[in-house]
Amino acid sequence: MFLVPPEGPSEALRRLDAGVPPWAAGYMLPAQRLGAIRTAEAGRYPYGTLESVLAHEATHMLLHDAVGDRLPLWFEEGVATWQGRKWSLEDILIYSSSLLTTDLPALADLDESFHGPAAQAGRAYAAAFSFVSWSTRRYGPGLVRNVLAAARSRPFEAAWKSAAGETLDSSEGAWRKESLIRYRWIPVVMASSPLWVGISFLALVAGARRRARAKVARERWADEETETETEEVVPEGPGTEGAAPGSGPAGTAASSSGLPVTTASASEPPASEPPVPAIPSPEPPEPEID
Repeated sequence: MFLVPPEGPSEALRRLDAGVPPWAAGYMLPAQRLGAIRTAEAGRYPYGTLESVLAHEATHMLLHDAVGDRLPLWFEEGVATWQGRKWSLEDILIYSSSLLTTDLPALADLDESFHGPAAQAGRAYAAAFSFVSWSTRRYGPGLVRNVLAAARSRPFEAAWKSAAGETLDSSEGAWRKESLIRYRWIPVVMASSPLWVGISFLALVAGARRRARAKVARERWADEETETETEEVVPEGPGTEGAAPGSGPAGTAASSSGLPVTTASASEPPASEPPVPAIPSPEPPEPEID
């Protein structure tokens, strides 16, 4: 995973970066195990923070490792966004505003929108995120895991029916009906109300806070990188050429407190020490998406 600095990608990343929409904060090529995060765009919708971008892109890698290319894009993006953060006020505003002027698009029609302009892509992300969140509440938190397990050996729609207990069309219809009831009235009622102004203001504040957190994280990473580079360059003092780091005069070594510590000479036999028992390293758990 590469971090693309605010001033733009290096020459090595330009070809990878060229085919990605300018609004995207991150992108992943799972088959090549290669991805990048545009730190300057991390505060944009649908991400919000560098951490959520990293979680989003890492989820794409895990999904690819689990089932390859057998998932529709809308499901991948919905799961990746769901793993990266929680459903927020900004999601509600974007989602409900889209329902005011048009009907919900079919899930299968969302795939093309993810590569469109920022506003169109934002509505697609909100819809996919909404469906995945709604589905995990309706069918249980293990739904995504069960869909992935079934999708290894059958088409996605059959995998969905196996995991959810009903067809994808039935699930989509129930989600669509509930969404229209729950969200379509929000812009209509709030459009002429001071409460709508307040909610919009809160959404702007939330977005500004996310961008501020992303900026602080970028600055912290830059400081840590500078400190690491500084620590790697250790200047030599006078009379220390050829000496091992931390060594003092013959027969002594400098301790962390600066006091000399007597060491054994070459002619003295080394003191016997009990062997250090080997501690087995625990095997890392397999990644699991819940």
